[in-house]
Amino acid sequence: MKRRMTGTALLLLVIFFALLCGKDVGMVWLLALGGMGAQVEFQNFLKQSGTDMLRAHTLMWTAVIILGSWYLPPLQSGVWLFAIACIAIASHCISLGQPQKIILPFVPSLLALIYVPFALQFGSLIMRSAVDSMEGLLLLLWVICICKFGDVGAFFVGTAIGRHKMLKNFSPQKTWEGFVGGMLASIGMGALLKIFALKKSLPLAMGWEHCIALSLLIGIVATMGDLFESAIKRVAHTKDSGKCIPGIGGYLDFFDSLIFALPTAHVFFTWTNIFPQ
Repeated sequence: MKRRMTGTALLLLVIFFALLCGKDVGMVWLLALGGMGAQVEFQNFLKQSGTDMLRAHTLMWTAVIILGSWYLPPLQSGVWLFAIACIAIASHCISLGQPQKIILPFVPSLLALIYVPFALQFGSLIMRSAVDSMEGLLLLLWVICICKFGDVGAFFVGTAIGRHKMLKNFSPQKTWEGFVGGMLASIGMGALLKIFALKKSLPLAMGWEHCIALSLLIGIVATMGDLFESAIKRVAHTKDSGKCIPGIGGYLDFFDSLIFALPTAHVFFTWTNIFPQ
């Protein structure tokens, strides 16, 4: 538990340093570097499970998609780059000249592109879709805080009073008590951040009904993302994706919930007209 708190504090310091150095640009580069680390770990999972893929290609396109989603002029540039990456990788597979070398590396490479860079580029898209850069940055930080504090709440409540297992085949340590604790932590953090934004007159353009609804929704999809990564780890017969973050594990152990939460948040902001049409 002490290592978990140390790891969380370290991550908060990294995010603060990124904001201090470059604000929204710093956050984009943090997403890109973290995404590349998560991609390497995901590739290792697939390798350990006996699956072949184009490792160098997917790692390169991970950086291109996440950074391009911020730096290229069209708002949907990340989506366009994802389509170009799929065509480029398929073309490379065809150039190998053997039919069996097309499907076998292409399918896991496509999964790697969807799972990491396509999902994480929604972080850039959230910042670019808002009315101004400050509001976009605040919305992204709001999503990240809710997501990660939900993880922390689920961990502490599950460790303290967890008795009823959720899905033993996916993650033996996850309990329904921890799930409820995570939901309450997500909603509570969302409310606290909303109150803080109101007191500081920060441009966080969400009403209370949207704040509570999205906090609950993020808590649910974040748990799904965590369980999805847990299933991959079971197939690869490993406990953590890495050891770079004390008490948490690897990059993918940090980003697993955000991979599901960022696209969900962007859709929510769009459908509720928080983003201008």
